[in-house]
Amino acid sequence: MHDNIHRASIKLRGTLLNIVNSGLSYSALNPLTLFKICQSVVIPRALYGCELWNSLSPGNILELDRAHSFCIKFIQKLPKNVKNDISYHSVGAIPIIKQIDYRKLQLLGQLCRLPCNYLAKTIFVHRLTRYLSGSERQSCGFIPDIFNILSKYELLQYINYFTETSHFPSKYVWKQSLKDMYLSLYL
Repeated sequence: MHDNIHRASIKLRGTLLNIVNSGLSYSALNPLTLFKICQSVVIPRALYGCELWNSLSPGNILELDRAHSFCIKFIQKLPKNVKNDISYHSVGAIPIIKQIDYRKLQLLGQLCRLPCNYLAKTIFVHRLTRYLSGSERQSCGFIPDIFNILSKYELLQYINYFTETSHFPSKYVWKQSLKDMYLSLYL
């Protein structure tokens, strides 16, 4: 896990610097344009597969956060000693851990809506029921991570409804719930 996090933080910095040094006139670009490039290219490249990261330690989160704040401050040409809150707010950035949580919740929605004949759905439901029954109360993995995230954002009613009825909100309802949750992070 530590190696994956380290690679992701290197990709965050490296990809942004490679894009900026590829011939774009860095000084002529608006910081919001650079931020859009960062959100659409740099972040997805660095966070590829983050849905399966689990039990991130405070050190892992700190390493990712430092790389992300470096990118946000670099985009705005701010000194390193500027507070992260100020640099994030000025371009509308959301902390990296919240973006990881968002991606994990997207995966949860995809798993819950899969047809029952898919192996991934069968494994997910099996592990979910074992976790809920208490027969295998693991402390790390996707299921405990999801419960922590759902609890953190007050979305537990969705998984409770799924376990009781085997129904999950449609793609659009779930997407809207995540969007509302994501937008509330700006406040």
